[in-house]
Amino acid sequence: MQKPILTVKDIAEMLQVSTTHVYNIMNQTDFPVIHVGRRKLVKYDDLMKWLDNQKAAI
Repeated sequence: MQKPILTVKDIAEMLQVSTTHVYNIMNQTDFPVIHVGRRKLVKYDDLMKWLDNQKAAI
């Protein structure tokens, strides 16, 4: 079962990229990041929608 809320580390492992790259992606204005204090989190469903939109933009 997939976790409903993902951390930077979770996303990096899923996309097979570095955490630095994930932080760079999170700085994009269209990326669905949730700020909780200093933490950056992402809803799994929002990440999947964002990835689909990236595929469509190619």
